[in-house]
Amino acid sequence: MAKIHVLECGTRADMRAFLRCEMPRRAFTQTDQACDLHRNALLRTRRHAFLLALDNDKPVARLLLMDDGNRAWFSLLHLQGQEDAWALFERAGQIARSWGALALFGPVSPDGSGFGLGLCLPGSQGCASPWHSDTPEQWAHFMKLCGFERSVTLTELAAPCGKNPYERAAEWAKERIGLTITSFSLREREGCKAAFAASEDAAERGFDAFARYYARCGELARHGRALVAYVANKPIGWLLVVPEQGGVVRFLHMQILSPYRRGPCAAALLDTAWRMARARGARELRASTIDAQNVNSLRMAMNAGGRICRTYGIFRLGLQCKYIITKN
Repeated sequence: MAKIHVLECGTRADMRAFLRCEMPRRAFTQTDQACDLHRNALLRTRRHAFLLALDNDKPVARLLLMDDGNRAWFSLLHLQGQEDAWALFERAGQIARSWGALALFGPVSPDGSGFGLGLCLPGSQGCASPWHSDTPEQWAHFMKLCGFERSVTLTELAAPCGKNPYERAAEWAKERIGLTITSFSLREREGCKAAFAASEDAAERGFDAFARYYARCGELARHGRALVAYVANKPIGWLLVVPEQGGVVRFLHMQILSPYRRGPCAAALLDTAWRMARARGARELRASTIDAQNVNSLRMAMNAGGRICRTYGIFRLGLQCKYIITKN
């Protein structure tokens, strides 16, 4: 087997080869859009490198590397074997270190949308979330052999769409603190964005990225909804609700401002989402994804009958040492 050569893509021909070295299924997003400087604002504002590993001039692995100050992120990962991983991450580490990064993290979303995070971990069950890369389980093993450690664990939970466990708490929130909930189509980007214009909370500013992402989701987004919770006409949280095939409705990216996180606001959003799912005849509800360290959210989902069905890992590699990857 010839030595793996890692190319930093600099021509249109190189980028065509990068795109052909396709990663596993990621529904509702196109790799070429993520790689387009006109469509991906992150690439316009950050140093980045498209790395392509070649074996006898045949593309076998790839990743997108992005600078973020004292750390670097990688995305759009595709691997075939351990040799590819060693060569690819060795070169990625060299470039990231030249940028001044102290650590390499990934895989993450290439456009800041929050989707496509992590690699599937061993033991995952059921159909993969369409919002994540359906990566082979051995990729996580390749990462560990290259010196990576798991930094973040994300969980996906499933629950039967049976009795709504949030009704009483939702009624209390509406009566005692005047909470109201508005529903927007995920294709109404400007409406969704306007709902959060009154606040400068960092979590809310991220909603525009979600809206842009869903605008590309095609047929599915016609039925997806963004639920926005208000107190005194101020938006204080949201939840995205998207139907999928096979009677599944997915709850995504619930965010609530910190002063309201300990109250019943989350229950009120989930109550509305649960009612919408029942109205659509859903058989199963999925929550994607919850950080394993977010104990309160995990407890709320499990108390409603949820069970962890899949886990995803985001990995970290320290770059302080000169030689960071070894085959020994």
